[in-house]
Amino acid sequence: MKRISTLHKFVLIYFFLVFVSCNTKNISLSDFSFLQGKWSVCADSLEYFEEWFPANDFVMQGKGGGLRGKDTVFFETIKIEQRGTDFFYVVRVIDNDLPLDFKFTGFKNDSIVFENPSHDFPQRIIYFRLSLNSIFACVDGMDAEKYSRIEFQYQKSN
Repeated sequence: MKRISTLHKFVLIYFFLVFVSCNTKNISLSDFSFLQGKWSVCADSLEYFEEWFPANDFVMQGKGGGLRGKDTVFFETIKIEQRGTDFFYVVRVIDNDLPLDFKFTGFKNDSIVFENPSHDFPQRIIYFRLSLNSIFACVDGMDAEKYSRIEFQYQKSN
């Protein structure tokens, strides 16, 4: 039987403690504040945009969409809201009567992850802060039994 060295044990314990400490951090709405402001990016002949602002102590409100010239291709209201100790990314699109919830599942450094495994597409929404004036966002998951990912590198526009 192979013995595990002391160094390997130390490394395993270290990663376990880091993992546990990351998952037990007290999260507040201020952890999402780097999203505040107006963001935009041009891709595939569309101007995509998001705008975020604090609504109260438990909700960060926003809107997002895509423009082709002066025509709105799509529009959604978005918010991050606290419900008890949990946080949700809530999306409401014009064509759908009910909002769609993605539960906050991870935060580390300047990234946040929201997931809804039962949604058709996307199942995950991720934001990374690249700099004070730039964020990376992506939605991904299975779409018609094939993995798909859509990426946006937003620049602050205000």
